[in-house]
Amino acid sequence: MSPLLTVVGIGEDGWRGPNRPARQALLSADTIFGGARHLALLPARIGGERRA
Repeated sequence: MSPLLTVVGIGEDGWRGPNRPARQALLSADTIFGGARHLALLPARIGGERRA
């Protein structure tokens, strides 16, 4: 069973900062919530809906 919610911190280093499990969670997420500046740091290949 997958978790209902996963919290991933994204710092100034952007996509390079989160570890492999955190990146995988972002890649498989249906929806990603965050500030517009943080969402802009994510690569385009992340397909989940981004909500600021």
